[in-house]
Amino acid sequence: MAGRLTKTEPPPMTAGPQGHALKLVYAPSSGALLQAQEGRVTTIIGSYNNDMRAVLNELDADAGPRPGGFNVLNIPDEFYSSPRQFWNDYNQPWLSQAIARGDCFLIATLPAFDVFDVRTGFSVLARPNPATGKMELSGFGREYLMMRRAGYSCNHGVMEDKDHV
Repeated sequence: MAGRLTKTEPPPMTAGPQGHALKLVYAPSSGALLQAQEGRVTTIIGSYNNDMRAVLNELDADAGPRPGGFNVLNIPDEFYSSPRQFWNDYNQPWLSQAIARGDCFLIATLPAFDVFDVRTGFSVLARPNPATGKMELSGFGREYLMMRRAGYSCNHGVMEDKDHV
């Protein structure tokens, strides 16, 4: 049954079979092994152009949060109107839910200003706002900053919570 989409609820995603941890074939630019943890949700973040497009292609519609599987933000383009709107309406609530659930986090793209977007040539963490022309954090940059502020650090493609290291 289809529900009405609200500002903070992304479109529903199809979850695949439960009971086994998934491992992706795709090797992300971070070098991380993209393998879900058995019994836990594994959320993957990274640059869409550099890595997440390939991750989503491999997952197909199997990107929703469930134990032993992957949680990947997958919102249709028609829901995007500006970087700020997308962050506030979809990306930030999605990441907040993943942090609150205690997900495992993998980073598909190294979070560094000297790692460049393969399509735009700008850093994967910052880019010019198309409306203002001013430099601002990219969606991945905002995700990484939010996780750092929540007490996580990046270690070989894994975001580790300082309280659970």
